[in-house]
Amino acid sequence: QTAEDNLYKVEEVAEANNAVKDAEWDLSIVEARLKETLATDPSGGASNYWVNQRKQVEQRLAEAQKELKDILAGSSVKVTTDVATELAMKKLEIELD
Repeated sequence: QTAEDNLYKVEEVAEANNAVKDAEWDLSIVEARLKETLATDPSGGASNYWVNQRKQVEQRLAEAQKELKDILAGSSVKVTTDVATELAMKKLEIELD
């Protein structure tokens, strides 16, 4: 691999890691709000909102963790697509020469 490929992979890992951290942070906020709401109004509709928010954030976190794992394993759809595009461009360059 070239230095450019390595740099690209480092950037992809950093972006995926940031997505995981953001989702973890959001989940901690949502869980705190849910706990707060349940303590003050256990049967109110507001708790339903926070339960739904938690489900959404948990899904986003799972997706972000999977993407990070896939990138680290070299099987990310994004990385694979980018590599395929780069190969196609190099093939076109060769054909044009």
